[in-house]
Amino acid sequence: MSRAILRINASNIVRQALRASAPQVTRFAVPAFTRALSTSRPAFSSEAIATELVARLTKEIDYENSVEAEIAEESGSTGQYRLPKEIDNELTKSGFEIVYSPSKDELELVKKLDNGDVTRVFVSLGAVAQPAPDAFPEEAEVESAEEMEMPEMMDINVVIDRAAQGALSIHGQIDEGEFIISTITPYKDGKLATIDDANTAAERRNAYEGPYFYSLDEDLQRSIQDYIQSRGVDTTFLLLLPEIAETFENRSYKTYLASIRDVVA
Repeated sequence: MSRAILRINASNIVRQALRASAPQVTRFAVPAFTRALSTSRPAFSSEAIATELVARLTKEIDYENSVEAEIAEESGSTGQYRLPKEIDNELTKSGFEIVYSPSKDELELVKKLDNGDVTRVFVSLGAVAQPAPDAFPEEAEVESAEEMEMPEMMDINVVIDRAAQGALSIHGQIDEGEFIISTITPYKDGKLATIDDANTAAERRNAYEGPYFYSLDEDLQRSIQDYIQSRGVDTTFLLLLPEIAETFENRSYKTYLASIRDVVA
């Protein structure tokens, strides 16, 4: 599959570029004593302030919708997830299905294997939305979207659930289709790897996570990597994740804005 179809973090880049090109109002610092003595600030009712906030939130949601529609049109989005056609086709071939809830930070992709095993891949959408610390120069003017660099690496958690036999939880990052593993932790009870409640969280904290992956014997590392790839987490699939995560992060962001509006309105 050509990497040209992977527009990593495309909507964030377009969104930031469009905002960067908008006219900015210069703000000047006002001495603290001047602000304290000022009595000319107009008074607004709480209702008027709330109405203005609702209008601004609605404007931002409409803006996000327009950017998403433009990107979808350019990329030929298809299917129920409105992913680019090539991405949607490759996702179908991979056998993974998307599990998404607008109220949750984690995006989950699930693949059920013929032998009954289940591979789950978790991505934090909140982390996807955060650019790297040095991604955007503070003073430099942005000339184009191409000049704006988004984070190249993305954290993921892979869980290989073998039912009664337990589960493996593999933490790491993906970088251009390569899975850079940090740790791999076995659990006798597969629920410990996927269920988040007070009891399982406590048991997870007490579990021995094992050494850093890079400290293992090199032949052992390769065997583990081969095993993970045989469960569907291969380069072809990993190259899809940035585009998929970005698409769903934008959906969650719009839901987030709408939720604020629902409270304020």
